[in-house]
Amino acid sequence: MKKKKIREKGKIKFSKYFQEFENGEIVAVIREPSISASFPQRLQGRTGVIECKRGKAYMVKINDLKKEKRILIEPIHLKKIKHFDKNDKNNQLLSIAEISEYVKKDKDNEEFFRFMKNFVKLNPKQAKELRKKIEELKLMKVRSEHLIKIIDLMPEDEEDLNKIFIDVSLDKDETKKVLDTVKEFK
Repeated sequence: MKKKKIREKGKIKFSKYFQEFENGEIVAVIREPSISASFPQRLQGRTGVIECKRGKAYMVKINDLKKEKRILIEPIHLKKIKHFDKNDKNNQLLSIAEISEYVKKDKDNEEFFRFMKNFVKLNPKQAKELRKKIEELKLMKVRSEHLIKIIDLMPEDEEDLNKIFIDVSLDKDETKKVLDTVKEFK
């Protein structure tokens, strides 16, 4: 059995004991050592999806040994996981140039702006325009992660572009479209 860290010892917080979850929320199974658990120890650290509430426990759908299982777990043994939705505009990935809009110019961030001055080739407005133009190409293989790397690195030739697309290979036509769009902003 795993011991608690020194700062975690003592009384359990009521907020943790009575925490509420919504159906469909993603949770991690984090065993509370001071309270006996009604689930196998091998589920420690696994993630699952809340299906419903039954009494004071939650029905959690977990993949266990390549099988989907539903297990009743008390809320004290669960922890919410922030879910990243790529389709949500609030969670959109940003290039370094676009991030600079949101960073305050003060002494704490001097190093960031020095890095920007040396390595980033576009200002935030140009970066947004380039993003928009590449998205308008509607290339299926270009995901948001690739798009950000294109904006940050500004590839000059096919070889540079292929370094960005490690997991997918673009054909000649797609490569030409992307490089032509990037050349407009140099």
